[in-house]
Amino acid sequence: MPLFFYISGMGLTFFDPAKSSYKDFVVGKAKRLLLPLVIACFVLLVPRLYLSQEYEPWTRIEDVIETNYFVYMWKVLPSIHNKLSWLWFLGVLFIALILNFPLLAFSYRRRNSIPFDIQADGKIILG
Repeated sequence: MPLFFYISGMGLTFFDPAKSSYKDFVVGKAKRLLLPLVIACFVLLVPRLYLSQEYEPWTRIEDVIETNYFVYMWKVLPSIHNKLSWLWFLGVLFIALILNFPLLAFSYRRRNSIPFDIQADGKIILG
């Protein structure tokens, strides 16, 4: 698992924070990480949870095997964050990247020998 985070972090080092804003960064990462997470929840995870109710008790809602798929989906969606299974990586990676953007922008300015500017660096640090 640390290798996945390392590879994702290495991909982030090629990002140029001077060319886009924090908002653009968040929107881009949401498109690349959160949108696939939501789609995978509906396309892969909920059907897998539904089909494994008989064999895995933790997939059941209120310890009852639900036979109607749409009723099961409606009941499982409020607690889907507890059953993310292998999809947890996308959500955690999104949060880690969003929290590390100010550090990336700050270190990018230092690497390019951009002098310390209280307004620009202050927004980055407080961001």
